[in-house]
Amino acid sequence: GAARATALLIRAAAIRYALGSARVLLCNTLRPAFRTALLDDAAAYRAYVEWICDFVAWLLGAGYVVRVIIGDGAYDQGVLLDVRKRLADTGAVDARSAYDDEPAQSFEEVIDQLADVDLVVATRFHNVLLALLLGRPVVSISYEAKNDALMAMMGMARYCQNIDTCDFAKLKEQFRELEANAAGLRPDIEKSARRFRQQLDDQYEQLLKILGQPSRERLAEPNELPADAHGD
Repeated sequence: GAARATALLIRAAAIRYALGSARVLLCNTLRPAFRTALLDDAAAYRAYVEWICDFVAWLLGAGYVVRVIIGDGAYDQGVLLDVRKRLADTGAVDARSAYDDEPAQSFEEVIDQLADVDLVVATRFHNVLLALLLGRPVVSISYEAKNDALMAMMGMARYCQNIDTCDFAKLKEQFRELEANAAGLRPDIEKSARRFRQQLDDQYEQLLKILGQPSRERLAEPNELPADAHGD
């Protein structure tokens, strides 16, 4: 509830203060449960969990604050538990680590989690989409063509990989490049989001005219989001 959300915000603020200039990263690379081929292949699934944990460990070792979220509480919870266990077993994460993986309990909490980070690595389409709408630079580890299409439309095609062939060394390079270019990418992402919002508004207006209905309220622009949705 509200008390838990407040506690998480206080903890995040404390981590930011303690680590100074260290970036906060949201890492959403938990594989969708409907990719049953992976879940049915024990060796492939184990390798996938290890890959996630290696990436988290690398980020923590480099001084980043890591926020892991799941894309679907009903399906991804088991993956999160396996990731959590391996991170603890390998010593990559302990009570002192700048790491959090408390799942969101609502859509609003997902938005809050995304808004509180600077850089995003995401798999599920809606996490990629929401992060971009919030102006957050993203690396997409895609499982379907729609992820790649969205990233290309937003001018972010160079920051994509396919989940089945994801290269760890390349991911680290993409992440470093994303961070280095973040200041320049954010205005372009927000500009693209405004353009697509306007196109959607125009489509709705045309449809309402055809149906003889009054105009709808305009969709909020990215710069009209609550102040805390823009981060520092």
